[in-house]
Amino acid sequence: MLALMLITSRTASANEPGSAISPLDDARLAHVLHWILIRFSPTELPPTFVPYTGDEVAKLRTIGVADAARKRHQLVQAVASELTLMSSLQ
Repeated sequence: MLALMLITSRTASANEPGSAISPLDDARLAHVLHWILIRFSPTELPPTFVPYTGDEVAKLRTIGVADAARKRHQLVQAVASELTLMSSLQ
């Protein structure tokens, strides 16, 4: 589930408040995001998954989320839809 949430919205995971204002530099934050995925959701990572890069995190951190509640709701809906699809295939 964690991997699905982060992959569904790479932007959201790098610019959510805990990441966006982290004192970690961009390369270290990219490493932490990647570590979270491989540590807690290794079986959920698709074969096409590409780890975050420091440059990607730097760009994503600058994108503000004007309506965080709406964005969070959209992300939850996307994950729920994906989970429904996955369960229907089993």
